[in-house]
Amino acid sequence: MIGWDFSFAMGGAGFFMGTQERFEIGEYDANGELRRLFRLPDADLTLSAEVLQQALDQSVRNADEVSRGQERAFAADLPRRNTLPGYDKFLVDETGYLWVCTRDYSAPGQMRCGSEWHVFDPSGSWLGAVAMPADFEPTYIGEEWVLGLHIDDLDVPRIRLHGLIR
Repeated sequence: MIGWDFSFAMGGAGFFMGTQERFEIGEYDANGELRRLFRLPDADLTLSAEVLQQALDQSVRNADEVSRGQERAFAADLPRRNTLPGYDKFLVDETGYLWVCTRDYSAPGQMRCGSEWHVFDPSGSWLGAVAMPADFEPTYIGEEWVLGLHIDDLDVPRIRLHGLIR
């Protein structure tokens, strides 16, 4: 189901936290004081009725036959939102850059991180978007490489290391 989640990552001398309600992530020091906000203000997070219905339909299709009626009733009772989550998750690399993954809503029922990652420098400036290979989920980003899991055609995860040119 489409909803907002809480995301958290450690990095630098503090931590990063966001609720996905909008494309906004706070960087906090070790005492919990807000240091800066990372924003992508032009992100279109409009939730169309079509995308919402696709997500609801997918949720019902994914349930087993016994649970489908319960899933329909549960989905009907959920509060409706007007916006999509601002992002899926984020990582902080070795040099303090924030990498934020947006969800890919182009395929019905897609509820995981897509291949587009937005990169912010340590001052909070947006640098641009980076396309990751399909079926690859970064888990750690170094200065010259990205380490992560590649899911093959048989859904078997394999560790991959890709070069990174800054």
